[in-house]
Amino acid sequence: MYCDELMFSWLAAGNASTKAASCSDCSLGAIQAQLSSPFGYNEEFAQEFQEVKSSCGSSGYSFTTPTAYAISTKLPDRDEDANTPSCLNPYIVKSGDSCDSIALAHQISTFSVIKAGRLNSDCTNLRPGVSLCLPAPCNLYRVQPGDDCKDIVKAHSGVTGIGFLLWNPNITPLCTNLADLTGNLICVR
Repeated sequence: MYCDELMFSWLAAGNASTKAASCSDCSLGAIQAQLSSPFGYNEEFAQEFQEVKSSCGSSGYSFTTPTAYAISTKLPDRDEDANTPSCLNPYIVKSGDSCDSIALAHQISTFSVIKAGRLNSDCTNLRPGVSLCLPAPCNLYRVQPGDDCKDIVKAHSGVTGIGFLLWNPNITPLCTNLADLTGNLICVR
């Protein structure tokens, strides 16, 4: 909770991008946790984190590249490739579907639909007939103009800032891109 309050106070004061904030244990630890998660890891983000650690003079905060996340617990048949994750209940995109309608119908974030279909951030390349392996449902919140992470976290009891960021790996660790997600559905539990 301490780090959540500290990070949000930096955001409110406009100090979130200072070297002191970026090099703090709270910032580096949160990013380390995100990169250790199969939901929050990506190579570009990992490289940026290495650069931040270097500029801070920090040699700690190691993480390992997580294994790919598989939604299925079904064991593969001997004839199947054991390294290929399977999806027990794929969703087949229908004519008229949008990322938003799929997210609402399945109670998942807009980002989850985009990631499952390897889609453009605006979903313009969503096509009928494509199979999507969707994650487990979550409680949703639609990002409103002027929202900030601190207010969203406070409005949903039991949610911590770290949990919020882990559930929404498309939100930057200091929530600096939340305005870009206005209108999108995000997970709040």
